[in-house]
Amino acid sequence: MKKKIMPFQRFYDSRYGWINITRDMAEKMAENFKNKIPHYVPHINLRHNKERYGDITGLEVKSDGLYADIEYTPEGLKLVREEKYRYFSPEYLDDYVDKRTGKSCGPAIVGLALTNQPAQPDTDETFRFEEHEIKTLTIKLEEEEDEMPDGNDKVIKLYEEELANVKNEKKKLEEKLGESEKKANELEKKLGESEKSVKELTEKISQYDTANKKIKIDSWKKKMLGEKNLPKSLVEIWEKKLEEAEDVDKEIKFAEETLKNIPGLKTGRKIGLDEEDTGGKPDGEKLLEERVNAALGFVGMKRGEK
Repeated sequence: MKKKIMPFQRFYDSRYGWINITRDMAEKMAENFKNKIPHYVPHINLRHNKERYGDITGLEVKSDGLYADIEYTPEGLKLVREEKYRYFSPEYLDDYVDKRTGKSCGPAIVGLALTNQPAQPDTDETFRFEEHEIKTLTIKLEEEEDEMPDGNDKVIKLYEEELANVKNEKKKLEEKLGESEKKANELEKKLGESEKSVKELTEKISQYDTANKKIKIDSWKKKMLGEKNLPKSLVEIWEKKLEEAEDVDKEIKFAEETLKNIPGLKTGRKIGLDEEDTGGKPDGEKLLEERVNAALGFVGMKRGEK
């Protein structure tokens, strides 16, 4: 299984001061390991002692740190599965001297400890396995169980326990995956309900705005026809403009100001159809139409319309 044992970072240690783990350092460690430096296989130990509970079988540099391929002994795997040691603590030398040549080789990994108090932050936890690692361990333990000699009850029992632990871990992961999928479905459902509520609220607001706009226009129309005594034809023309306006309050104010200042049309005076208003013409409606058109032309000039 592959675990991150040295993240790229700068951290403080009370014994050594500031320590900087860089990509260049990690790449040199991986190169030395490939070249069998040190001359022995760096092993897994407990709290930086000499007991062997597994081996480092490979080193790989990734974007976030140095990773080690780890193979545990049955005893080491049991310790990890029982979660007795949570973290890794790498053992390395800044400038390893090759015992075969006496030459300086640069930084090299010489071991890896299981511990509960690592000096470096952010290393992987020992007993957290990815699903593919659990499958690999399960297959490996089952194969080794089949190959065990008869009569070795103690070893068989140990592997049976490890196999049970691995299967239990797999079950936990499957349960967590099921819970995550359930939560995702619930969130998706809530999102759909929220979008529906937003749509309904938007429609209600639109309906309210439309109704409120109509109330304002009707009130203005009543005022113009009643209190101001303006011609119905002219008011209806303005009414259409108000219905098309985005800002009805602004348009109403503009209409009142415009109508008040139209030449020959005074607010409060009804335009009749007698001879005085028609200039002696028999068709009073024609004069009214001309004044309405003149009023609209005046409005267009005032707004700068063509």
